[in-house]
Amino acid sequence: QPGGTPGLGIAYPSNPKCCFSDLKTGGYSSPGRTERLLMPDTDTFLFIHHQGICSVGLTSEDMKQTPSVWTSPPLREPLRVSFSRIGLLVGICLKPGAARTLTLRAPEQEEPSSPEMIREVPINHREALEQCLTGSPSEAVDRVQRYLTSLVSGSSPDRSALAHRHVLEELEELQIPGRRDLVRLSRCQGCSLRNLERACKGCTGYTPREYAAIRTCSRARHLIRNRQYTSLTDLAIDLGFCDQAHFCKVFRRWSGMSPGRYARYCASDDQAS
Repeated sequence: QPGGTPGLGIAYPSNPKCCFSDLKTGGYSSPGRTERLLMPDTDTFLFIHHQGICSVGLTSEDMKQTPSVWTSPPLREPLRVSFSRIGLLVGICLKPGAARTLTLRAPEQEEPSSPEMIREVPINHREALEQCLTGSPSEAVDRVQRYLTSLVSGSSPDRSALAHRHVLEELEELQIPGRRDLVRLSRCQGCSLRNLERACKGCTGYTPREYAAIRTCSRARHLIRNRQYTSLTDLAIDLGFCDQAHFCKVFRRWSGMSPGRYARYCASDDQAS
């Protein structure tokens, strides 16, 4: 979730800030509808892929059914989303140079007005997103994140300080870099720390520290998903965290849930398949 996508991660519908919601069988499988409000975020666009029925509108009376993948115009008012029998709901806010997490909240009592039309996602993005969303939700998280990062990177004009791919690769190897690590990296690139941070944010939507944390959490999700760890404490140390509490704090921020909950989520996902 850049600029903010982060978190890009899995979260349950009860979480007020979530980017990916697993809405398979359970309380959301009934014919009755469940509603959320998408809060305004100037000059952002919303992408959603779903299996089932999904409608959007600014009021309950103006709801319109959406295509399976769609984007909204910039949100100036809360947009109501009503859905039922949904398999997977993905919400991502995009801004120039950053892909940011979407905030989902329970509907307010006051009804907004003036509905805005929903436009379908361009065919190239629709096909790419649908391809990213194949397979289990836990794996879709990483695929969508990589896809969005590639979109942001390709449209950024300021990449001079990150001309070599090894800079981002070294950031990933640093795991959770300190200021001394970043100063050393900026000197290797022949630029100041401020210019490095500006270029990294322009290229990826994140500061160097955020980008490294996101990639570290991505590796953590991969290891947890494939059960390639002995304990969460050992995993935290192996990934460069000072202790499990620090690991949990960073993982929760960029993945939408704690490492333990994510491990249980993956275990239940394996049993369901």
